[in-house]
Amino acid sequence: YLVNICKAAARRYHMPFALHLDHHESMKDIRNKVEAGIKSAMIDGSHFKFDENIELVKKVVQFCHVWDCTVEAELGRLGGIVYVLVVDAKDAMYTDSDAAAEFIQRTGIDYLAVAIGTAHAMYKEE
Repeated sequence: YLVNICKAAARRYHMPFALHLDHHESMKDIRNKVEAGIKSAMIDGSHFKFDENIELVKKVVQFCHVWDCTVEAELGRLGGIVYVLVVDAKDAMYTDSDAAAEFIQRTGIDYLAVAIGTAHAMYKEE
């Protein structure tokens, strides 16, 4: 429904548009939204082990790129509270630059969300 409203507004005002699907974990959910017209999707497999995350993200990239949809993925996890999600400091995992380079190369993603110690104005203490 929202996609059709945006398409109508884009036609009326002669402007391009793209809707982004943020922090989704299900390939099925992403597939349904992309087929409806979403042009940017984030697959969040950051809770999986590195290789499992890569395999999930590769499947999403292969599907989305056929539909001219860009893909964002996440690597690492922030500690703290974001909305109602609480990640204990012992479970936080900051993104390693070498792992990020490998992740990008192996998955073919368009954007990478990294954990560097900030989330909605929350900062890592030094």
